[in-house]
Amino acid sequence: MIKRALLLATLAGTLGACSQQHDDLDQWMENTRRTTHGKVAPLPGLKPYQPYTVALEQLADPFDPGRLLQFTYLDSPAAPNLKRPREILENYELDKLDMVGTLTRKGAVEALIRTPDTILVRVRPGNHLGAHFGRIVEIREDGMTVEELIQAPDGSWAKRTMAMTLREPEPKR
Repeated sequence: MIKRALLLATLAGTLGACSQQHDDLDQWMENTRRTTHGKVAPLPGLKPYQPYTVALEQLADPFDPGRLLQFTYLDSPAAPNLKRPREILENYELDKLDMVGTLTRKGAVEALIRTPDTILVRVRPGNHLGAHFGRIVEIREDGMTVEELIQAPDGSWAKRTMAMTLREPEPKR
């Protein structure tokens, strides 16, 4: 009962405070409405629309295969051999592959490559890897050298030499 009476008294006090006259605020608002007038610049005039006519016969077809092939130099000596079968490591970007070890068999050095799927693949110079027609040029104890073929915007092919270093095993915690 006391709680209810206290709640009613608080509610009545709050409503009583809201009902007081704010004559000075009302007067200021009215004065501001009378003296303030917005000014908007007139809109610029519209220029008449002039259609542009295009003769479709004169435009080149962007999807014409002949137009696209003129920029790919497949007969260039640097162009990749697209007819050879792809190797498994060519399904991965070069930066996703890790060189985790080397082996020496019959005097030839081979490298162990780990894929993102944790598959180990043994490679030797001449094998291909990476998505950009990479070919292993040299394998050393501390890493290997890979030549990639990159196609330029004009369709020509350029060689890019990349180095893969041996990834040290992470210490167990």
